[in-house]
Amino acid sequence: MVEQRWVALKIPDPNSIEEKFLLEEIRIGASIDHPNVLQIRNANKVDGRYLLAMDLAIESLEDRMSRRISTSRAISYVHQLLEGLAYAHTLQIVHRDIKPCNVLIFDDDNVRLADFGLSIISKRTLISASSSGTRNYMAPEQALGHPGATSDVFALGLVIYQMLTGALPRFPYEWPFPRKQKLRRKVPRVFIDWLRKATQPNFKHRHRDGIQMLATFERLLPTIRRFIDPSARAKKRQVKIGKWRNLRHSECKRLHGKRLFLRYVCPTCHGPISEHMMCCPWCGLTDIHFIGATAFPHYHDLCGRGLLAEWLYCPWCWAPHLSGLADGKIRKNVRYKTSCEKCSSPMIEGMRYCPWCHAKRKQPVKIETLPNECRSCRSAVTREFWDHCPWCTKPL
Repeated sequence: MVEQRWVALKIPDPNSIEEKFLLEEIRIGASIDHPNVLQIRNANKVDGRYLLAMDLAIESLEDRMSRRISTSRAISYVHQLLEGLAYAHTLQIVHRDIKPCNVLIFDDDNVRLADFGLSIISKRTLISASSSGTRNYMAPEQALGHPGATSDVFALGLVIYQMLTGALPRFPYEWPFPRKQKLRRKVPRVFIDWLRKATQPNFKHRHRDGIQMLATFERLLPTIRRFIDPSARAKKRQVKIGKWRNLRHSECKRLHGKRLFLRYVCPTCHGPISEHMMCCPWCGLTDIHFIGATAFPHYHDLCGRGLLAEWLYCPWCWAPHLSGLADGKIRKNVRYKTSCEKCSSPMIEGMRYCPWCHAKRKQPVKIETLPNECRSCRSAVTREFWDHCPWCTKPL
């Protein structure tokens, strides 16, 4: 025991790895301090051989996959692995050898990404990196000697697919992968689309890195959990069946649908909503994204809401426009019904921030067709149908 904890000792074969690479592994492994990354606790040289001390795991993911894994537990493993990979990519460290035997499971189902022996610092020139790695989990560009953060995204995508279906996709990695029907029974469509993007053969079509992969996953997590929770799914079916609620939704859409652009439905209660709203006015759900559905030509990676190319900033989450196409030129748009109180630029009702000057909007939302007023933000609402203010998210 070291410091009253059980440890595993790794004794690298000096004939199979150069000392400079081993020292690099020790340096990287000791520098990463994250609960989902295996850290090297100590390293010594004894009789010409290095001894690396690390926390002792119960088993590897490769061993665990020989037994049944529940979908909820698999999703927990996915989340933890994404946390660890995102942290490594934050430090600009590329793992290059993600596979089930390099994922270790500890007490309380804590999962850690291990063995950074092939990792490289991505700030250096990646073209000079070798094609080292494990062939069955290696991205096409890594096999050609050009690894990067997207290579880790690809390898982790294959590991996740194998964990959920028991099948490891093979080259040329064309969908549908084997046992796709099993995947459809376990997870919702949005998760499958997310996983498919991670395993695209062309690295340009994948998630940019583990950071973006994690951010997108966390936006989808409430939908994933509702899908895999039987009680939540049963409750969702009961809500859908209720005739009175369907009639209420239809009447609201008939009276206010055109003015409010009620073109979408809440994923939880199925009430009509607009992408201008900050929450569902029926059930109060705030975690809503419009990726793949927005009527705008672009969407923001952070909040998942629609954007116009000319906007300099996201009017919903305040962050800068990420498409690289923003030019700041104001064009006509039927949705512009108000203007910024600071720069007088046109705005859409419901915007929190001006997409041109970044100023936070202080004026309440004024819509002539809505008969009531929110007590919290003084914006226009309809208490006849809604239970929450869609602009400030407070209960009515």
